[in-house]
Amino acid sequence: MAGTRKKATVAAVALAALGVVAVGGAAVAAPSSTARYGAGGTSASGDCTGTGSATGVAPAARAGRGAGQGAGQGAGSRSRGAGAAVAPVAGATISAAVEKDLQFMVEEEKLARDIYQLAASLYPDRIFTSIAASEARHMSSLRVLLDRYDVADPTAGAASGTFVDDELQALYNDLAAQVRSSRDAALDAGVAIEKADIEDLQHAQALDAPADVDRVLANLMAGSRNHLAAFQRLA
Repeated sequence: MAGTRKKATVAAVALAALGVVAVGGAAVAAPSSTARYGAGGTSASGDCTGTGSATGVAPAARAGRGAGQGAGQGAGSRSRGAGAAVAPVAGATISAAVEKDLQFMVEEEKLARDIYQLAASLYPDRIFTSIAASEARHMSSLRVLLDRYDVADPTAGAASGTFVDDELQALYNDLAAQVRSSRDAALDAGVAIEKADIEDLQHAQALDAPADVDRVLANLMAGSRNHLAAFQRLA
């Protein structure tokens, strides 16, 4: 498991998608990420319980955001399956690599929740509130696995916006600054976070893990794809 690779991935994807790079702790303009992701990106339709189907969704024009701000409001409310308890596998154990991935991902989900809660406190779009609630359920599903496999939870008792992982802390600080700058930047932050989540989940799914872990990862993937589609409709 490449924990450092995952940290680099989430930071690079998130900041690149926002059009910024961190230089000495400051955010500066970066080249367009269109060449990496294509004009429309990849997203999914359907609910967040694994029943969605992959489809290309081109971002809506910014001029249409005001009229369409309700789009995707149900994205979080339809994600309840992602937080549902998954049955344990008798006698199963997990590797050190899977342990590290689970610890990283629960903080990554916390970062998403905290950023969306911040956005919800600043802007009226219900998408932020709905998807923040979904991310909280994602955290809960990962915490079930951490408890089941006796892995320390790095989010236990952590205040909003605080992280054990230094790189996630720095990333949160950068994203929070972007969110505070404008509503458009907050929506772009949502796109960036969900793209990074999907890349990291794909990496985790390639590891050899018990069926209950694989099921949770699949649920989280479906949720992240649905969230990405919701944000892209407004971004």
